[in-house]
Amino acid sequence: MEPQIVQLENVYLIGESRSMTLTEDKTIELWKSFKPKVKMIPERKDEYFYNLSIYPEGFEWNTFACDTCFTRWAAVHVPSNDEPPESMESFTLNGGLYAVFIHKGPAQTFVRTLDTIFNEWLPNSLYDLDERPHFERMGPEYRMDDLNAEEEVWIPIK
Repeated sequence: MEPQIVQLENVYLIGESRSMTLTEDKTIELWKSFKPKVKMIPERKDEYFYNLSIYPEGFEWNTFACDTCFTRWAAVHVPSNDEPPESMESFTLNGGLYAVFIHKGPAQTFVRTLDTIFNEWLPNSLYDLDERPHFERMGPEYRMDDLNAEEEVWIPIK
């Protein structure tokens, strides 16, 4: 599994966020709340959906536990850091170097992709994990239960 290495510019997002743990995962609830509101966003830069994870300082995959608190965002890319519609928030994803992988398959197999990235690719690469948000980018037709689903997995590196 070889990634594409990308230098990302700042990305302006509008969406919703929730604090959660893996034990108390609120991702589905978050997306069910956000998706109907997307039509309220006047202008989008692209058709993708962004699923951001902001982990605590010092995040390491091998020490991440089911009770580790993190913030998850459901968002879309907008042209500028304008005021978001009511009940939504804005977030600036600061640019930097990312390793971009493709996960193929349903969401339930996503942990295998992460395991390969963090336990095989990253330790054998020339890069270290950077302390910036991780995110997945999904097309407009993405369905989490689709056996043929594809999503981009963006891992911050330095």
